Amino acid sequence: MVYAKLRTIGVILEPVAPATTVSGEFYRDNANADALTDKSTGGSNTQVGAASSDAIMVKTKQNTSGVNIAVNTPVGLTADGGIIKSDSDGPTSQVLIGITLDAINSGAQGRVALVGPNARNAIQGLGFTPGNSIYLNQDGSNRGFTNNLNDLSGGDDSVIRIGYADCAPGAANATADDLIMFAEVIARP
Repeated sequence: MVYAKLRTIGVILEPVAPATTVSGEFYRDNANADALTDKSTGGSNTQVGAASSDAIMVKTKQNTSGVNIAVNTPVGLTADGGIIKSDSDGPTSQVLIGITLDAINSGAQGRVALVGPNARNAIQGLGFTPGNSIYLNQDGSNRGFTNNLNDLSGGDDSVIRIGYADCAPGAANATADDLIMFAEVIARP
């Protein structure tokens, strides 16, 4: 059986007036410095990450690229847990985790809107490195996570990427505790 696959690499949100949005939308609020905003089903507008620097879809990350990164730039994840400008030209820069919400100078920290929810401490202690692709394991060992496709040895195994391993928010760290989630079915038997 063949399954169609659609993967979104990024979404560009044009700034709009809050009055033009409907309940349940994420939008860039042109009345609030283009802040990423969520309009609840009750109609209230809440800036994403406003209550703290780290919400489920926003994470503070350190720029370890050696160059300044502008606001609204797609960023990738490095093995040391830092971020770099993302592009389609190399294995590290292809690990797209989100888009910067702040201009982030080299060595500094800033907010990143993530491609999927950040599951804090979901893979803590499992030995993964930031940037590892994390797959659903075939036998439930290692709490159901693997970064090794060779662990999927059966002819009836599906290959399902759960997301990317990442370090805790803030300063870059080569220990992956968090999981930036996005489900991607790569292959089915």
